Amino acid sequence: MTDHDTNTVADRDANVMARRFRDPLVLGLAIAATLGWLALIIMWANSAGQSADLEARLAEAETQRMNLENQLTEQQAASGELQTLNEELAGTRQEMEQLNTERQALADEVEAAQAQLQSVTEALTARNEALGQAEQDLAATLEQQTQAQSAAQEAQLRLTEARDQLQAVTERLEAARAEEATTRETIAELTEEAAQNAEALSQAEQALRSAREQETATLAQMEDAEATQSELTAQQSELEQTVADLEAQKSGLQSEVTEYRTQRDQLQQQVTELAETISQRGGELAQIEEQVAAAGGQDSNAQADEGFSGTYEAKGNGLRAVFNEDGTFSMTGANNREVTGSYTLVDGSLTLADVSGSVGNARFPMTCPLEQQQGSFAVGDAEGCVLSGSTFERR
Repeated sequence: MTDHDTNTVADRDANVMARRFRDPLVLGLAIAATLGWLALIIMWANSAGQSADLEARLAEAETQRMNLENQLTEQQAASGELQTLNEELAGTRQEMEQLNTERQALADEVEAAQAQLQSVTEALTARNEALGQAEQDLAATLEQQTQAQSAAQEAQLRLTEARDQLQAVTERLEAARAEEATTRETIAELTEEAAQNAEALSQAEQALRSAREQETATLAQMEDAEATQSELTAQQSELEQTVADLEAQKSGLQSEVTEYRTQRDQLQQQVTELAETISQRGGELAQIEEQVAAAGGQDSNAQADEGFSGTYEAKGNGLRAVFNEDGTFSMTGANNREVTGSYTLVDGSLTLADVSGSVGNARFPMTCPLEQQQGSFAVGDAEGCVLSGSTFERR
């Protein structure tokens, strides 16, 4: 190492030490340490006989000196932390730029989540309506089942009554048959008394015929009741199957509704979090958009063709147009209605934007193809261009 390098290092160390001693905290600590030592020396000179107290105070002063040295060391470490903080600040700025880049992606996610939330909400509404209809159908089916059960009970009651009537008729028939047998035995035994008993025999036969007719009618009623019971039983089975199907459908719809509600709550929470994130970054994005808009306005003004500027009048309709060199324009119709805005002329296409005034049904920005000639230009056909077919001459 040369003498020059040695001197340079010494000067740098001297400068560093000078800056440290100019620091208020370091200077204050040095003054405090000096005062402490001076006080200790004065007390030792004045109180030589109090050696024990002097040693204690000396130890205390030494402790204060060590504390001051520790504080000085901490301050030097803080200088290194300042450099670290500067590096972290640079990293934070890069992260902010990355967050600005991610903002658009978050906005797209919000739009997708909102669309999905709308779809889930509509599906949930449809499922709720279907569930309500299913509950109504189930109530109607249960009512029909109750009515069918009541009708089956009435039919069973009528069947029981018919069986009781049949039993009574059967007993009467058996009694009539027993009476007929007794009568025939009496006729056999009392042939001679046949004429006298003919009327009794006729009455017995009439009673027998009536009993047989009543038995036949009772059997027919019993068959009808059994057929009605079979129909009601089949109808009851169908209704029970329908009720089971509706219960299964109701359970499925309730599960789907629960799932849709869970999805809706999750999507709503995601939308809320994304909205909060966008709100936090909205200020920075607004500043960036303002800067981009200002830069875009300057570019638009720069794109205006200076040779195109001037005053023009359309043939046949009295429309007057003024194109300024600063990229602005104004148009006045035959009815003295005026519109103003900015324009750009690039590759034979005239674009009108930022328009205010009586625009009617026209939509802006409006782009129209131009065919420029000496002192005039013609507007070609284009979708949305209300000036199509017009020819303007310079005035």
